[in-house]
Amino acid sequence: MATVTPDGCKLSADGDTLALEGDPSIVFELEGWRVDFKKGNNEFNMAITGAVTWSRTDGTSNSCGVDLTMEDGHMREEYGEIDGGLAGRLCGRDVSFHFSEIDWAVVE
Repeated sequence: MATVTPDGCKLSADGDTLALEGDPSIVFELEGWRVDFKKGNNEFNMAITGAVTWSRTDGTSNSCGVDLTMEDGHMREEYGEIDGGLAGRLCGRDVSFHFSEIDWAVVE
């Protein structure tokens, strides 16, 4: 399990810059993490839960709850990347998307 508590983290979204703060944090939890490419056994389940507070450069802000799960995800041997879909609630909305759609680039 890993806990991320954003503190002054900034990222780009829809042409604006968002600042993220922990509310209180985001928790990444993995179950069954068994990466053994020789045996082909690399499936796992993941949960991402918690909340962050965001604010825009125009001063608007709000809290965003996160409750996402991935079942039967796996590592792609050729790239070493997570392959699987996340589903659940994000900022009060039902969502479903592939892990690769997350852009982890951070604006400094």
